[in-house]
Amino acid sequence: MVIGYRIALANLLLRADRYRDAIVAFKVLQIENKLKEAHLGLGKAYKGLGEVQAALDAFLNGAAVDPGDAGLCLSRVFSTCRLENTPWLSSLTVL
Repeated sequence: MVIGYRIALANLLLRADRYRDAIVAFKVLQIENKLKEAHLGLGKAYKGLGEVQAALDAFLNGAAVDPGDAGLCLSRVFSTCRLENTPWLSSLTVL
């Protein structure tokens, strides 16, 4: 139950464009629990700050945490690369 509240708080920070605070909140969730949602949120926060490579890394790590639902994380990689005009193949070096 506590994890749900922490995810909600981190997402509220993200929606309020408090990206640095959201990064801290998502990193705590990432360390304490291996949650795909923490990686996705972390990626969104980094993307909000314009830190494209960190965002891509977070999305790819989310795909590794939950390979059964990797499509969601990888779709974020592709959309981030498209928006930032980043060649997507070079971003997949982690895989």
